[in-house]
Amino acid sequence: MIDAGNPVSAPPTEPAPPRWWRRRRAWLVAALAAVLVAGAAGFFVLGDDDSRYPSSWDPRIEPYVSIVEKERALRFDHPVRVRFLADAEFEKTVRADEKDLDEDERREIEQAESLFRALGLLAGDVDLFEAVNEASGTGTLAYYAFDDETITVRGATLTRASRGTLVHELTHALQDQQFDVGDRLKALGKKAEAGEPTTQTDALRALTEGDAERVADLYRTSLDPKERKAVEKAESADTAQAVKDYEKLPQVVVALLGAPYSLGRALAEAFAADDVAELDALFKDPPPDDSVLLDP
Repeated sequence: MIDAGNPVSAPPTEPAPPRWWRRRRAWLVAALAAVLVAGAAGFFVLGDDDSRYPSSWDPRIEPYVSIVEKERALRFDHPVRVRFLADAEFEKTVRADEKDLDEDERREIEQAESLFRALGLLAGDVDLFEAVNEASGTGTLAYYAFDDETITVRGATLTRASRGTLVHELTHALQDQQFDVGDRLKALGKKAEAGEPTTQTDALRALTEGDAERVADLYRTSLDPKERKAVEKAESADTAQAVKDYEKLPQVVVALLGAPYSLGRALAEAFAADDVAELDALFKDPPPDDSVLLDP
C-alpha cells in the first residue's frame, strides 16, 4: 500500500502543527524503504525476560501511567524502562546513518525514489533517505521502542509540551503488553522478508498509532480548562520550528509518515465509539489487510 496521508484533503497552505511530528519514533534503518513503499514498521522485539523490566515506575512517569490505564481501560503488566536524554544524545537515537545501509537497502530506497518520481510525487534535487531522516528527527519529544520496550524522552524533565506525547508512548507500551503488538509486527516483517508481503502490517501499525492518538486526546480533554489551555499553548510553541521544517520536506514524505496517525485515528475511534471492548477485539484479531483504513 502506498499511503495517501490525509485522505480527505491535501495539507492546507498554512498547516496546523501536526501532533505526530512531536512523537516520530526511531524506525530501524532496515525498515526505511519498507516504510516508504509499503508502510511496514521497523519493530523488533527481544525475547521475554522479566529481569529486563524495572521493579517500579520512574516517579516522573507514574502519574501518566494511571492516566493511560484509566483512559484505555486496561492495566500494565509491569513497568517499562524510561530514559531521559539530553538533546544531542537524543537526536542520535532518532536519526539513521546512511553509512549503515547495506547494498539491498540502498537499492530499495533508490527504487522507492524512482517510483515516486515516476508518479510525479518527487521532483528536483531530493535525497529521499535524508528527507525521511530529517522527518524522523524533527520535533520528536519522546518515543517507545518495541525492540527493547523502552520509552526515551528528550530532556531531563517533562515539559507541558511533552506530556501528551508521553501519554501516547505509554499507550504503545500498554498495547505491546496486552496485545503483543511488537511480536505481531515482527512476525509480519519476517513474512515480508520471506517473500510474503502483507498489508496487514499497515493496518496494525495504523491501529496502534490511531489508538495512541485517541488516548492522548482523552488525556488533554480530561484536564481542567486552564491547564488544557496551557498545554495547548506549550505544544504549539514547541512545534513552531517543526512546522517550518515540515514545510520544507517533500509532501509525499509528510503524507507517508503521517498516514498511520490520520487513518488509524479514524479506525480506532470507529471501533471504540460504542464500547472500547470492540477496539480490544480488533487488536486481538487485527484486520487481514489495509482496506479497513479506507472504510473502518
